[in-house]
Amino acid sequence: VAQIIEILEMSGMVPKGVLKKSTLYEHFKRQGLNKELGKKESKAYQRFSPKHRNQRWQGDSCHLLYIPHPQKPKQKVKLYLIAWLDEFSRIITHGQLYSEEKFYALEDSLKKAILRFGVPEQLYADNARIYSSNQLQSICSRLGIHLSHTRPYRPQGRGKLERLFSTVQSSFLPEIETMLKEKNMTVDEINDYFFIWVRQHYHEKVHSATKQKPMLSFESDSYPLRRVDLSTLVEAFLVEDTRRVDKTGVFKLDGLEYQAPLELARTKVSVRYDPFQRESVQLYLENQRYPDAYLLKVPEQVDHRAITEDPQVNQPATGLNYLELLKEKDDTGLSYSELKE
Repeated sequence: VAQIIEILEMSGMVPKGVLKKSTLYEHFKRQGLNKELGKKESKAYQRFSPKHRNQRWQGDSCHLLYIPHPQKPKQKVKLYLIAWLDEFSRIITHGQLYSEEKFYALEDSLKKAILRFGVPEQLYADNARIYSSNQLQSICSRLGIHLSHTRPYRPQGRGKLERLFSTVQSSFLPEIETMLKEKNMTVDEINDYFFIWVRQHYHEKVHSATKQKPMLSFESDSYPLRRVDLSTLVEAFLVEDTRRVDKTGVFKLDGLEYQAPLELARTKVSVRYDPFQRESVQLYLENQRYPDAYLLKVPEQVDHRAITEDPQVNQPATGLNYLELLKEKDDTGLSYSELKE
């Protein structure tokens, strides 16, 4: 109801502060539309409440929606929202939609969250495979982050994040689904609208639990932020593995061939690499670093992690959309394409 009033006010259809919630509730009651509005949220159990920002972040993912596959019109692409929530302030340190619920997506989202808001003291996550991986434990260890997980069959500890997902599904999702009925959109474009929704709506609304706007709560806390430089962060997120180098100095990694220095031929080396930058791989033998191996041939294939087909725009069916109104209000200019670098 509050969002409907805001849409009407932002569009200029009603003066600000005139339309009351009780008026809309009464109207919906007469129309028989108040059943869903009258549902009460179940209370979450709280065992721990941080006293300051960045003391604990919750991380989880949820399936949000389907969009048409750009190369296969008869198929759908399932989009997942991966989000990190600062428990003290309730800000979304980073949230983004991905076409796969895999570790590369979790890694990408966490890296962006740390770049913007600093290093958390603790991560509290689900027991799903991507959150329980050795790689995530390794990343946290390098950055001095304590990683803990929800106890099996006890989801109450993730109540704050579950509530966030509920808010996304009730506020953001209906608006983006309306837009998708009017035009095709790429994952990047949907993410641009999600970032605007976070900045202009979620972070600027008073949270019922903290009684403050999330961003204001985060920024007004004097607890020091721990920052790391970009090179340290990149190193922390490198994937580690071992590979056997053949007699020609070549080894394979995830189906790609790399050329190592010939002095490493017929040895078993440790490799460290960025899964998003596959042109080179760091090489170690007995804790000594050697010149990087380089990619021999770049494969020609479609990367489904970033589907960017030009959308087919149709005539819109309605004149009002909350996300479009927020976009007009937004003046940061920050887009998904800028976050990909």
